[in-house]
Amino acid sequence: MMNRRMMLGTSLAASALLIAGCVATRQSIVPGSFAWFDLITSDPDAAKSFYGGMFGWQFGSPASDGYIPVSGGGEALGGVIASDDAGSDVEFPSQWVPVLTVVDTIAATKIALGRGGKQVRSPFATSAGTFSTIRDASGALLVLYDGPGGFPLNGSLRENTWYWADLLTDNPSRARSFYHALAGWETAQKNGQTVFSSGGAVRGGLVRISRRKAEPTWLPYVGVSDIGRAIARSQELGGGPLTVAEDAAVLLDPTGAAVGVSLIGGAA
Repeated sequence: MMNRRMMLGTSLAASALLIAGCVATRQSIVPGSFAWFDLITSDPDAAKSFYGGMFGWQFGSPASDGYIPVSGGGEALGGVIASDDAGSDVEFPSQWVPVLTVVDTIAATKIALGRGGKQVRSPFATSAGTFSTIRDASGALLVLYDGPGGFPLNGSLRENTWYWADLLTDNPSRARSFYHALAGWETAQKNGQTVFSSGGAVRGGLVRISRRKAEPTWLPYVGVSDIGRAIARSQELGGGPLTVAEDAAVLLDPTGAAVGVSLIGGAA
């Protein structure tokens, strides 16, 4: 989150295998922008109860692969999938995973691998577009997608929808080079934080962390109108605060996934 240099106090392993299939509302391809975020979780029922209670999100019927669509305020925001449904023998830790829009998923995957990224799942085509799951050059999990769907991260200041995302990494220099090659992102200083931007729009933040405190990961934020109320509500629902600032906080849901909340109209 801009001007919020937050460190996760626990280690979130950035490794998962994502099956994405969200039907979303954006109608044109916006390369370099996030389309949505998906939750890999050890307990979908607990996650649904938490995020529904926190943000009023609704959950659709599971698809054949177990993917559960998530919506809020009339927008499709992403999905939930059980870690044991993620197509691997490895049990993945609960975590939110960003879906990044690119022009061509196969070409972008080649660029990512050539810049130090690692393939987690090879590109696969769906009716919505082609997807590829990778780790970036520092190990943060990321899905590449070349379809038109998605929720424009910077397109709304409404409460309880996606508002921001930070890349937490121990190697900001490598991250700059990787995302410039992959998505054309430039970096600049704004309100005291390094931010990514492209096409005249800010795409997210870049925050240095220590691997002793957290593994590299993307941390998404939801916009809220009252940070204190959001923290209290998370505790009522079985989660709780990990780090707290005046206008933002990082919460852990009951399954251990981290999600940020940010005061709408703050320093973003």
